Amino acid sequence: MNKSKSAHILAISILLTMICAVSAVSGDGSVSQDELTRIDTINTAIRANGSNWVAGTTSVSGLSIEEKRRLCSARITPVPENLTVMCPPVGAGVSYGTFDWRNKDGKNWMTPVRNQGSCGSCWAFGVIGAVEAMIDIDAGDPTKDVDLSEQCLVSDCCNAGSCGGGYPTGALAYIRDHGVPNETCFSYRARNSACTPCDDWAEHVWKIEDFAYIDSTTDAYKWALHEYGPMVVVLKVPDDWFYYTGGIYEPTVSFSDGVGWANHCVVLVGYNDAEDCWIIKNSWGKYWGENGYARVRYGNLEQYNYGYAVINTTCPGAPVILVDPAEVNATVPIDGNGSMNLTVTNNGDDLLTYSMIDDEGWLIESPTNGTVEPGSLANITVTYDATGLSAGSHSANITITDDDHETLRIPVHLTVTPKVISTDSTGMEKNGYLLGDDVYVKVYGLIPDTQYRIYIQPDPVNEGDTLINTPLDFYGVESVISSPTGQIANTLIWQSVLNSPWNEKWDIVLDNCAAGTAGTYDIAYDGLGRFETLASDITPPVVSSVSLNKTEVTAGDSILVTCNAADDDEVSSVAADGVELVRSGDVWSGIIIAAAGGTHVVNVSAIDASGNAGWNNSTSYTVIDTVIGDTVSIGSATGSKGSVVTVQIGLAHAENITGVSPTITYNPSVVQVLNMSVNTSVVTMDMQGTPNIDNTAGMARMSLTSAGITVAGTTPIVDVTFHLADNNGLSTDLKFVNTAMMLSDTDFNAFAPAIIEDGSITILMKGDFNGNDVIDIGDVAEIANLQSGNLATTSENLVVGDFNNNGLIDVYDVAKLADYQLGNIGEL
Repeated sequence: MNKSKSAHILAISILLTMICAVSAVSGDGSVSQDELTRIDTINTAIRANGSNWVAGTTSVSGLSIEEKRRLCSARITPVPENLTVMCPPVGAGVSYGTFDWRNKDGKNWMTPVRNQGSCGSCWAFGVIGAVEAMIDIDAGDPTKDVDLSEQCLVSDCCNAGSCGGGYPTGALAYIRDHGVPNETCFSYRARNSACTPCDDWAEHVWKIEDFAYIDSTTDAYKWALHEYGPMVVVLKVPDDWFYYTGGIYEPTVSFSDGVGWANHCVVLVGYNDAEDCWIIKNSWGKYWGENGYARVRYGNLEQYNYGYAVINTTCPGAPVILVDPAEVNATVPIDGNGSMNLTVTNNGDDLLTYSMIDDEGWLIESPTNGTVEPGSLANITVTYDATGLSAGSHSANITITDDDHETLRIPVHLTVTPKVISTDSTGMEKNGYLLGDDVYVKVYGLIPDTQYRIYIQPDPVNEGDTLINTPLDFYGVESVISSPTGQIANTLIWQSVLNSPWNEKWDIVLDNCAAGTAGTYDIAYDGLGRFETLASDITPPVVSSVSLNKTEVTAGDSILVTCNAADDDEVSSVAADGVELVRSGDVWSGIIIAAAGGTHVVNVSAIDASGNAGWNNSTSYTVIDTVIGDTVSIGSATGSKGSVVTVQIGLAHAENITGVSPTITYNPSVVQVLNMSVNTSVVTMDMQGTPNIDNTAGMARMSLTSAGITVAGTTPIVDVTFHLADNNGLSTDLKFVNTAMMLSDTDFNAFAPAIIEDGSITILMKGDFNGNDVIDIGDVAEIANLQSGNLATTSENLVVGDFNNNGLIDVYDVAKLADYQLGNIGEL
């Protein structure tokens, strides 16, 4: 065997050993005698303890004590102040049996198992794992599987921690307040780094609405898994945790020269009552435990008082669906009903197809589905019917889903009030009462076995007025009696209380001494010695024929709003966007001021004499942007030393452009321009003369003309080819010379673009993955991790390690870097 062939085989052997030991891939890699001894000791203790799990070689069992200790670096703090503490409602049932978000409704809602590598970032992976799962759940799409950036949390972007450990609650708060981009925007490096996400990171940010602490009991954790989704939890683990290969884990062995007890952050995804265990997702790759998951005996999570649920996720950018109002609050009497309008606006660029459902039978939406053109809106009528509902508060959610499975939840809060009338001694309603009559008060819709108090008082209550008779306490009872007017929860007799010196309106006041809803209900004095019950007016006024004197405006314009408002009683006031309108007969009108930017729905509301409100959200206006939006941009690129890269100059949001004259500057010691050419495959433009390229001064210029081009989105019009210097780690900005970056229109008027976006070029060293300017064993380990799929491959990785230029990090690339690091070949 010749020397070259022997050296190549040696390189491949070293590579395979590294993939087994460093890349967390089990196989035929060697296992030390110390590791075998520890595995045997743990399994002996497991059998002696009567436990039901198995220790063996894993992706982390062969690491040093210090490396193992670093992997478990979650830092625990008390529950943050002002954070919601959640526990199951009194009487809430807890589902027993088996529950697993990997098989909820026959679908796997969890994202793939990740590998944190040698970085102490379990706190980041535990939080990201829970948030990623909640994105799938909120979207109703188990295949969405957004891959979020753990590196954003580990880097200087976030102050919750680093590779030396961190705070899960700090990471949750950061995602709530700032959000994190996806993995391709800021790829994982398994080391501390500066805050260097992609240039357009703000367009890729996912957020959570909030997070909540879950009371540390087994039932509370089970309830939260059903109610909210996968949770962020922490458990303390000894040395044997690193050797777990399957079964129901219970802490068994802690070596005197080992890790001790370390805090480790994981994702709680389910439970199994038959096996008395939790199901958790770890972040040590799929070659640890049961394909990256573990079953943990009940009690080993709850004892650390550290469980947090994620509340609602928010997708990047402006939502395609915008619903107004975002929350519904309404009040109706027992057995009453009401309605209001929801406005669905399409903020996207494509036709929106939507559908909506609710989770309570007392809500009705009409229509329940439809389509909305870009920039347009649709009106949905929401009706709430309190028939059969008890007095008190009721909550529901309306869920709106678009054709991309993005969802939006609209909370609905309905308050149902008791109803009070007064009758004569026969139990029938009367038109009025003579002074001295007995008053029989019937109270509708009381909560069973709840204490109330009732009394009569003058309305308004003037100084010196007193209550009539002593307030009477009573209890709502479950049994009811029938009457022509409905169901009566209780009947009270108030004798001879109407011999009063006041010729004025009276109230029956119902207080709840323990729970429920208090209310004040009218009895009116008619001035003729009689008191009459007032019919309960629950019908809202109707607002119609809303019109605007103009629907296309600029910000700050005055808009005349005109509408009609009618009611079975009397309309008291009408307002448009909070501005009170003036009445002339049944017509109301007034001036509102146009808001800034976009399409705006005019909210017209009317209130009647009984306080009922009606809405009309059917009319809108559009604010026209008067600023020319022409944008000229130059892209960015990365490349290895001595290579050739191409960046493109783009034109966006331009109309009838007849000329473009871009002049760019750069650092000539970093890059040299080889050529500038028209991108004729995309746009038809003629180059005037030849490009003026001055690589000494670092400036390049060309002039283009056309018959008049119009572009909507960004269109690449010029390709600029650069040769990169033979030095690593250099970079240069690519900037336009503003005075020379001119456009011209069909009237040959020259003007500068409204927006100018610069770019940059960075030179990377072939094979130097960890950025220390040398090819070392760490680089070979990282390329092995990339090839095996334990780390995500980025465009920067391909520049550094795709030696055969096939767009992949493959076995050839790994072998070549290993050969170079061993000195078997002289260049990459």
